[in-house]
Amino acid sequence: MFRYKIVGILHAIGCFGAIRLNENLLNLYLFLMIVLLFGDGILGIVWILRFNTIVAKLRGDLRLRLTNDYGMDIEFQVSN
Repeated sequence: MFRYKIVGILHAIGCFGAIRLNENLLNLYLFLMIVLLFGDGILGIVWILRFNTIVAKLRGDLRLRLTNDYGMDIEFQVSN
């Protein structure tokens, strides 16, 4: 939810800068867009490096979470 607010503020800065032809606001908008681009790139690299670890642990973590959340509830048992 916080990310959407930041994106909204970013777009408002760009919009006001374009409407008023304010070079400072447009430069701020460009700088923030570049920061977001590099941030996404860094997150992508981290995701690529940690992907194998995440996939290896996923099945066990999901099985444990299902057991903890639903346990032995008769509604969620498989019927034969």
